[in-house]
Amino acid sequence: MRAPRFNTIPLDDPRLEEGVRLFNAGQFFESHEVWESLWHDVGGGERALLQGLIQLAAAYHHLQHHNRTGAAYLYGRSRPRLAKWGASWHGLELGELLQQADAEFASLDARHSLKRSPMLRFSSRR
Repeated sequence: MRAPRFNTIPLDDPRLEEGVRLFNAGQFFESHEVWESLWHDVGGGERALLQGLIQLAAAYHHLQHHNRTGAAYLYGRSRPRLAKWGASWHGLELGELLQQADAEFASLDARHSLKRSPMLRFSSRR
């Protein structure tokens, strides 16, 4: 693993906002990839926030492809990582996102498919 370039998530890094855009467009694998590239550059505690977003995107990707087991597992890993940051982190509306995800993942059954794509609101402060 390469050494982190940032101690915290740089709010002006375009990868943060691009990941949100892709996530909101239902392109969960792609958002996962973009956030993962940023995750490699971040050290410190905020790295766990990115990891939670990456895992949630992967969970939704699995849900899109009817992999209920993989979706539930990754959602279970992502939720505590995201919840610890509270309702909002620098304009990233995590509480709202988790409410949507909780409703979606609470109703998993063998025939489950994604009911509707979640939305992650982000108000960048540039």
